[in-house]
Amino acid sequence: MITQRIQIQAALNHACSVKSLVELAITFKSQGMTQAAMYRLFDEYRQQHEDDADETIYEALIDTLDIIAGWGPNEARLFETELPL
Repeated sequence: MITQRIQIQAALNHACSVKSLVELAITFKSQGMTQAAMYRLFDEYRQQHEDDADETIYEALIDTLDIIAGWGPNEARLFETELPL
């Protein structure tokens, strides 16, 4: 989990975009991370950035969380099922 946190922080620091965060989420999924664990991990970062004056990181995290949770069209889902919250 430490390595994954380092990877998320690196993505946020260098090229914070939905694309880079989703690519990271795809990597985590291929490494066996569950949908719920991934959502919790990315949500920790959302909470850290919710009061940022520049909302770029926050918005990228929100969009990525939607993809992880399965809230959107089927082609934009990372997992087959919608995450029940």
